[in-house]
Amino acid sequence: MGGLIGVFGADYMFRTHLGFNGEYAFRFAQQSYLPDAGIKARPALYDFNAVYQPLSPKARIVPVLEGGVGGEKTSLYFSQQACATITVCNNQSSYFASANHFQLHGAVGVKIYVKPNIFIKPQFDLHWVHNMDQEFGRNVVPQYTIAVGYTFGRL
Repeated sequence: MGGLIGVFGADYMFRTHLGFNGEYAFRFAQQSYLPDAGIKARPALYDFNAVYQPLSPKARIVPVLEGGVGGEKTSLYFSQQACATITVCNNQSSYFASANHFQLHGAVGVKIYVKPNIFIKPQFDLHWVHNMDQEFGRNVVPQYTIAVGYTFGRL
């Protein structure tokens, strides 16, 4: 599942050190899955987590721990090349199937505040996806992200 992945997420802290979040990570482009058969895949991961920040949210550097559950969805596409003449070819891709799997998620990151409410957050995520080894050869998916975020209500 390597390659450039987009990630969207939001945290809500209902206590000083405890909160929850949701995240959605997806591949921007389809990847080769079974190239000889013309099949491509686009995986996506989503999860809901408990969030723990052991330091005060007023600190400039705030460690973040996450853990939760979610799912993985792999959409499969059939692509073929149609040529009208030797010089004019057209690639066509159409969706034809998907697979969904349960996943466990854990993450470790650190929010580095560059302005009072703006932060950069490098983070390492580890996803364990049930039965994903049948499609991609392994159940564990590591993910490395660098996020830019904004904290509302920070003093």
